[in-house]
Amino acid sequence: MRKTVILGCIALASLAALNLWTWRQLSSQREEASVLREQLARERSAPLARAEPKALIVDKAVPPAHADAIADLPGMGPTFSTKLDALFQDPEFMRAWRTQVRATSEAIYPDVQRALKMSPDMTNRLYDLLVDHVYAMNESMSRAAEGKRDDAADEARVQREQDEIAALLGPARTKAWTDYKENLEYRAEVNRLRVDMGGGPNGLRDEQIEALIPVYRAASELPGVAPSPEDPRERQKAIDAHILEGARSILEPKQLAELERMTRRREELEDASAVLEQRPMQLVEKASAREAPAAPN
Repeated sequence: MRKTVILGCIALASLAALNLWTWRQLSSQREEASVLREQLARERSAPLARAEPKALIVDKAVPPAHADAIADLPGMGPTFSTKLDALFQDPEFMRAWRTQVRATSEAIYPDVQRALKMSPDMTNRLYDLLVDHVYAMNESMSRAAEGKRDDAADEARVQREQDEIAALLGPARTKAWTDYKENLEYRAEVNRLRVDMGGGPNGLRDEQIEALIPVYRAASELPGVAPSPEDPRERQKAIDAHILEGARSILEPKQLAELERMTRRREELEDASAVLEQRPMQLVEKASAREAPAAPN
């Protein structure tokens, strides 16, 4: 049981470190929103991450709340960091850990090579750097769990990691890398659209993918389109209309027709789902009103 808890906490620490590292790379105006989106996405595929849902909302390089939470887990007293350090000294464990973190990075940034126009070698070096940075974050968290938190050292490490990325990518790609991460949510939506529309002559081309991403982002940030308490689907319909309008200058006629068809079909299914959810209660309320005794005169 104790072994299971230890391994579970190590996995939690690794995933939390990857989340925290990604958060550090985002620009100031998108930090909290982007982190929350990534946290939600990871919670769907990594149940262990749910043990610390607030770990990503931090002010400093190492969040004290998260470090305390790790130290307070069952069986994770003062010896936790020692056990963690010992595992990371084991070559077989380290190979497996790096493989898993590398796969996670590749899943988060699946088309970074194409988007940043990198060679395979540069892409591999970028993924390796990301793994190195997650490992450094793990070390920082381990020190914090021992009560040896050092904000100055952590800030210097974050700056050093940013410098390493910049040295690898160069100025233009570094800016493109920042933009890429800021738009992860919208890029994922457009990539799903590409899959749904299929390949062949009517499939989305790379340049169309890049052109659609800002359209999806702008649609999600429409001012004055708040969800309606009566019908929250109204906001989504406004977003859909904005996307279709923006896509007219990007997609070919057949592609646009397919996007319109897919949008209509999704909205029809959402409307049907709403009816199935709401109509039974409405019918029950009507029946109850008919059966209620009349009020005395």
